[in-house]
Amino acid sequence: MKQKIAFIINPFSGSVKKRNIPEAIEKYLDLTKYDYEIIYTEYSGHAIEIAKSLSTNGTDIICAVGGDGSLHEIGNGIMNDSITLAVLPVGSGNGSATHLGYKPRDLPYAFDIINTGFTTRIDVGTINQKKFYSVFGVGIDGHIAYEYKHRTKRSFFAYASLVTKQLLTALKFHDLEFTLNGVDRKEKVLTLCGFNSDQFGYSVGIVPWASAKDGLLEVAILKKFNPIKLPWITFCLLIKKPTWISELELHSVTELRIKKNELMKFQMDGDPFIFSEDLHIYLTNAAVKFIVPKQ
Repeated sequence: MKQKIAFIINPFSGSVKKRNIPEAIEKYLDLTKYDYEIIYTEYSGHAIEIAKSLSTNGTDIICAVGGDGSLHEIGNGIMNDSITLAVLPVGSGNGSATHLGYKPRDLPYAFDIINTGFTTRIDVGTINQKKFYSVFGVGIDGHIAYEYKHRTKRSFFAYASLVTKQLLTALKFHDLEFTLNGVDRKEKVLTLCGFNSDQFGYSVGIVPWASAKDGLLEVAILKKFNPIKLPWITFCLLIKKPTWISELELHSVTELRIKKNELMKFQMDGDPFIFSEDLHIYLTNAAVKFIVPKQ
């Protein structure tokens, strides 16, 4: 019996416009195994509504066609534990997909994975009832995500230029209050991030051992540092040696809380949000089925 797979396409994501997705589906999808439908999103948040509807109509697999933002929206719309997720990673960063073994913008390889149909269960993070699949961050990366979201062109170079500009011309540390491992703390930080995967996107991350399959959220807190150390800190992060940075704290947790700070923004899976209330962050182990490369 064929499975029913729905492709939710964000036409504004990454390189989607450069590809004929319907033609690729006809060419690469195993039509002896799947019946498919294609649905296009029309506005921000539309994928949530679509996924909610698909969760109740007998769909077996929902495939996000786009990047981390597309997967984030679809994941927040799923209302049925029996739904399986997949991805055609044609977005900009593609952090979640890359972490799970997909190759960014390689459609034939992604369809090979989907056609094989091998699944695993992955962890999912939650912030105040909203899910995230890859990473969240409070501080500089929240501000960068906000600016990047409003860029008409998205690429590694656009992202890198925003990061460079923020670090060199607008470096700012914030007082942040949070509860971690049962201890209330107040620190002046550049960022506090939580990783359910090993990267933000573009193969760039802070915690290279982070995993979506270990039941742990890797938290990185980059505390105030002398700006002259910025080249050293950047170098350590680029070569994936976070433990060499004395101002960087690393913790493996399942839950934490962050007090509201209206001067800061935060991001989930690259999508920016306003910091308007306290944040309760926790991880649910093996929460969602996902099609991944066969091990």
